[in-house]
Amino acid sequence: MRNFGGLARAALAAGMALATPAGAQSVKAGVDAWGRGDYDGAVAQWRGPAVAGDADAQFNLGQAYKLGRGVPVDPALAESWFRKAALQGHYQAQDNYGLALFQSGRKAEAAPWLEKPV
Repeated sequence: MRNFGGLARAALAAGMALATPAGAQSVKAGVDAWGRGDYDGAVAQWRGPAVAGDADAQFNLGQAYKLGRGVPVDPALAESWFRKAALQGHYQAQDNYGLALFQSGRKAEAAPWLEKPV
């Protein structure tokens, strides 16, 4: 039987590296790029932290896919990123996820997300 302990430790270390201020700095760098109109650069900054679980980066990628800035318009991917952030308690993502569900005709699924207290 193989020992996956070393691999698990390496994966955890990589994840923690993105959860540190360096990951937060990357999200901030993406916000700055977005503000300058560098949508491709913003998406590039957010992708790693989003995949690693950063709710702000996930929300931001959802916005990019919703608006088609730096990536093609893709409502399904936008909804997916909003959902990931919403499940972590990101308020704006919860609103956007609920709205995406509502707009796609899934009103019963949308209601709990749209009725959440702030």
